[in-house]
Amino acid sequence: MIHWSLHRGLNRLLFGSIRRTLVALLIIVLVPILVVDAVHHYFIFQDRRAQELQANLELARAVASNFDSYIQNMLHEELILGLALSPPLPVEQANQLMEASGAGDPSIRSYRWVDPRGLVVASNDPAIIGLDISDRPYFREIADGREWSVSDLLVGRVSGKVTFFVARGIRDGDGTLQGVVAAAVQPERLGGVLAGMEGTP
Repeated sequence: MIHWSLHRGLNRLLFGSIRRTLVALLIIVLVPILVVDAVHHYFIFQDRRAQELQANLELARAVASNFDSYIQNMLHEELILGLALSPPLPVEQANQLMEASGAGDPSIRSYRWVDPRGLVVASNDPAIIGLDISDRPYFREIADGREWSVSDLLVGRVSGKVTFFVARGIRDGDGTLQGVVAAAVQPERLGGVLAGMEGTP
């Protein structure tokens, strides 16, 4: 009886020892594998994150470059338009000229010809003729001597829609302000315009 109990106790001790040894071996083998796997996935995540950040940065640079090209093209158009408008034209003729200028660009809500006092004297949108914009910062900047200005996003006083303005001053040979050409831009329509400019110099 004693021999059988002793034998059972030894078997239990031996079995328990083997089980603990196997568990320890499994831990010793599995833990490094899990750690290596976790580190591997961490570096994969970091690499993907870096690639996404780089792609976003390149996209932001491309959009910024396209937007700058868009503004420069618009300022060039406004210069041509302003030089045509600066000899006083009949209002109807000036309105038609601005209508023709904005016809090919879906991002332009309207053009306006603003006199040095800040009054809209002609536009392809008749509703804004007579509007006083002398308090608008983009007009004030040009009145104070800047060549051109791009406004922040504004709510149009007549349209009630979110708009920003690209404005250019037209001056005579002595630097006296003759007027300001301002384009009201519809920001929600810029996506297609900017996408269409990809690859332009």
